[in-house]
Amino acid sequence: MNNRNKIWVWGLLVLIVINVSALITIGANTWVFKKGRMDRTERQFGRERSPLGGIREKLNLTEAQQGQFENIQETSRRDMRKLFSDMTDYRNKLNGEFSKTQLEMDVIAELNENIVQTDRKIRRQAIDMHVSIRDILTEDQLKIFIEEMGTKKRRTRPPMGFITE
Repeated sequence: MNNRNKIWVWGLLVLIVINVSALITIGANTWVFKKGRMDRTERQFGRERSPLGGIREKLNLTEAQQGQFENIQETSRRDMRKLFSDMTDYRNKLNGEFSKTQLEMDVIAELNENIVQTDRKIRRQAIDMHVSIRDILTEDQLKIFIEEMGTKKRRTRPPMGFITE
């Protein structure tokens, strides 16, 4: 065999090895690593999109309470969407200011204050939603709600991007 044929043979062997390793990786992720764990879509169907979806099922709400619960969540989601959108806009503007050659400290200070105020509004909205939900519950449901909220995973630090003072 000449050198040219050897190069083709080695190239073909490398391609075969790459393809086999790709197939093994795909197979392992499909069959082995999924076993015992639910994938993202199964988790979504397992509870509603809301973090309170699992708790909601345990509360055994009446039809009237379900309507109130949904109304509280929808209102809260709508308000939160707006606040998170505002927060993103302020952060993008702040990043834009930092990318300029000449910094305008008064603009940076104003944007930073807007971020802090929006963060406070987000936190207040979360508290208001929690209080509103508690207001529609009976005593027995409230006990379940408090217990379930207490078992949620505790944060050791604030979520990324949140301002702490």
